[in-house]
Amino acid sequence: MKEIFDDVTAQMEAIRLPLYAVSATAAQAADSPLYLFLHWHGFQRSTPLQLRGISIPARPVLSSLLKVEGPWYSDLLRDELVLDLAWRLGAWDVTRIRARGCNQIGASQREALQCRQAFGEGDEDHTVTLDDAPQARHDAMQLASRRGYWRWMFHPVKGGLWSQLTQDDETLDGDGARTGPCPVAPLPTEGRGRPTVYRMGRIARLILPSRL
Repeated sequence: MKEIFDDVTAQMEAIRLPLYAVSATAAQAADSPLYLFLHWHGFQRSTPLQLRGISIPARPVLSSLLKVEGPWYSDLLRDELVLDLAWRLGAWDVTRIRARGCNQIGASQREALQCRQAFGEGDEDHTVTLDDAPQARHDAMQLASRRGYWRWMFHPVKGGLWSQLTQDDETLDGDGARTGPCPVAPLPTEGRGRPTVYRMGRIARLILPSRL
């Protein structure tokens, strides 16, 4: 699993922007890959074209994509990978959601939009994910629309916006990362639509209330 962490840190060094969040998505199928999305905090102009008197607005930097192949003999194997990555990147918590397929009877347009966003899809006019093989990801999204999908989200401290905040977490290294295996064990799902939140980190010192 450290190889995934090394791939993410290599992306950080290449992009040279702080990470806002990391999300992961997989369709509910044993052989469906896990897609990791690195969401950067930054903006860039959509074109280098310069037009006198016309201001071309900047757009968010495209998310980077890492694809992790299965097979996954247990749903919890994906959990282990995401939790280990979040632990190494210094995240304080990880939220996991199991969503139903948006093609099922009774599914709303909001659920369809959430499914598209989970697989790194924007609207027809704006690409939001840097991907040289988008068809495979689109096929996985279509599978998820029928069978449902898993999604994870966390905010990294290492290389992220959150490194600027005051840290009381005694498990973090100086650069916001953590070393060693993740001590947080995966939990079975409690049903579709109900989020599971994994808490990470530790504060061992006594925190006294401030005086009024």
